[in-house]
Amino acid sequence: GYDFVDDDTTPFDDCQGHGTHCAGIAVGTTFGVAPGATLHNLRMLGCDGVGSNDNLIAALEWVAAHPASPKVVSLSLGSSYSSSVNAAVAALVTANITVVAAAGNDASDACNFSPASAPESITVGATNIDDEAAYFSNYGACVNLLAPGEDILSAYIGPSSASKVLSGTSMACPHVTGVVAQLLEREPALSPAAIMSTLVARAAPDRISDPLNLNQNKPNLLVQAVEPLSPPPNPPAPPLPPRP
Repeated sequence: GYDFVDDDTTPFDDCQGHGTHCAGIAVGTTFGVAPGATLHNLRMLGCDGVGSNDNLIAALEWVAAHPASPKVVSLSLGSSYSSSVNAAVAALVTANITVVAAAGNDASDACNFSPASAPESITVGATNIDDEAAYFSNYGACVNLLAPGEDILSAYIGPSSASKVLSGTSMACPHVTGVVAQLLEREPALSPAAIMSTLVARAAPDRISDPLNLNQNKPNLLVQAVEPLSPPPNPPAPPLPPRP
């Protein structure tokens, strides 16, 4: 990984907790959707949770250059609309790398934010435990799917057993990232377009209610996890020796 805040190769000093929580949802051994995936952590936000588009773009370029394959990028962050950020997302998808982005927590149109507005990203809104659209979740034509994002328990900074409950589309995004990792485990050559089609086809339609009526244009598609791969069957027992 890499730390684009301190400009060094030790991006493990999470002093804010947000990144650890999101990573735990996507690939953590205790809470993760895809615990078998390999995590490459890239730090772009400071201890105050604030960063720059320059750091984000540099991180996306780092991903493009990294030799790991296949890859999925999880972006639980956002800013106002940025054509530069959206272009960096498009470049990754052109390079056959799937990008998942949080829709944002402003209860407004996700198309006004980046990377949520990037047409090539899989942009994720949030739901609660009752399959209701979260009151804070952004919506609109730029949102592709919804996933659990309210009152989510995951890993946190501190001792190795630390955990915390957080809410946001930042928590919904890594749920989808984990499902993408599950799909790539089965079919590593899947393109971003094929992954998007598969997620939409597998999603549960018309499951989400909207008590606050904030999401008139939000797709009513709730992401569904992929069944775990079964281990190979045990080999047959050896034949009995012939009787004397």
